[in-house]
Amino acid sequence: MADPSDRSVLLLPFAYWLGTRLRKPGERVQYVFAVLGPQLIWLLMLGPDQYQGYGLGPVLPSLIGFAAMICTYELGYIANDHWAQQRERAAGLAVRKADPRPVAPQGLLAAVGLRLLVGAALLAVLHSVWGGLGLWLGYLAALLAVFMLHNLALGRSRVATFFVLYGLRLALPLVVFCTALAPAGASNVTWEAVWYAVWAWALYGTLFSAGFALTYGMKKGYLRAPLFLSRTGGIELPMLIAALSALLMALGASLAGHSGFAGWITILALWHVLYWVGWASLRFGVELRTGLRRARTVLSHCHTDYSHDGSITLAHYRAWLDADPARHVFLTDHAEDFDAATLARLKQDYQALGHRVTVGLEFPVIDQHILAYDLREYVDTRDLSAEDAMLSIRDRAKVVLWAHPRFALRGLLQPAYVADLLTLLALSNGIEFFNPKNVRRKRYRIMMLGMAWLGCALYGRKLLYLGVDAHAPHDLPLPGSWQPKLSDARVRA
Repeated sequence: MADPSDRSVLLLPFAYWLGTRLRKPGERVQYVFAVLGPQLIWLLMLGPDQYQGYGLGPVLPSLIGFAAMICTYELGYIANDHWAQQRERAAGLAVRKADPRPVAPQGLLAAVGLRLLVGAALLAVLHSVWGGLGLWLGYLAALLAVFMLHNLALGRSRVATFFVLYGLRLALPLVVFCTALAPAGASNVTWEAVWYAVWAWALYGTLFSAGFALTYGMKKGYLRAPLFLSRTGGIELPMLIAALSALLMALGASLAGHSGFAGWITILALWHVLYWVGWASLRFGVELRTGLRRARTVLSHCHTDYSHDGSITLAHYRAWLDADPARHVFLTDHAEDFDAATLARLKQDYQALGHRVTVGLEFPVIDQHILAYDLREYVDTRDLSAEDAMLSIRDRAKVVLWAHPRFALRGLLQPAYVADLLTLLALSNGIEFFNPKNVRRKRYRIMMLGMAWLGCALYGRKLLYLGVDAHAPHDLPLPGSWQPKLSDARVRA
């Protein structure tokens, strides 16, 4: 990345926000669908009749107000990056990986001045056409004040200030809505509906902001939470909370007789659900395609004669690898057959195959199996909890995969067991989405693919591997015959 002193483009309004917070195209798409989309639905909830004199309805003043809000918000970002993050980094807290000070110190005054100038111009346009200057000034002043307070706060109080700050960001539709209720245009307004809309927005905004604040607190380490919860992505948990709150509000609106609101809020809930499902499915599809391509030359989940049920020798693997110089084998013998000395002996035996073989083990964790690739040292996980076992394995291995996930459905009625499964999902680098020894039952195939999708949905990017679970020489595919297709079960008695 370029030196911060050379990044003069960030002096311009809006460029700092896009260049430091939404640098990737995927992040910008995510912001549009996760944040701006729901706000537009709220703006349209009462219909265009409530926005008399607004020309294009609430859209144009909302865009201008949004631009003014971003100018104000960038002032908080600049203070955060040049001051607050330095304290967080010194305290060992998680901070963004981008440049800690994207704008050179000598350019700070110009950056602040430009944003104040552009923000004032935008407010002048809003006031001259639609009025409501006092309301807009109060909103932006409160936004900046809370952001600066957030930058000054320490410890868990930053979670509270973040909650208020994000709630103010979501309040933009409410500000536009209130400015639309000028006396000249209020004659057609049903005030009961107005207050219901304000109350509904307040509830939704509170829950949505609480989801983001909870995620923020867990990521920063201010809040303690189970690992399966704290490792959720930055947007997944708030999306689920927002969808649930919208569904509850839709039910309440329907019971209260506000059918129009119920319809709009249902649309809002569906928006969140479809966004979450669509984004997760896109990530899953990309990783699935990569996993299938990887399987053309990589054998994952292979056993040797070191395992009690394995009979494949070094000579067998040498012959398979010699058929194609691009091939690679990931060895994962049963950990219960090993100790530190046995693992060292296995690594020594397979040194002859060089970098084309990666040595690891298959560990039993609760009633599941975890593959540890490129394992540095042996660890016994049989008496450890799911969380302790996964953390111990992760400390000693480069890649950790959940092998052929399958479980009894009645186990999902036990909260502790579900928490253990989510812990495996959260702490693994990837999932084995297909295993030829576990496709006899359709529900096992569904479980493997389902857990792979859920991993991408809850925890972001997950490596997806197609495992062969080879134990005997006949499990190794013949040269040129291995086609990584889900229909290729290769089940043997």
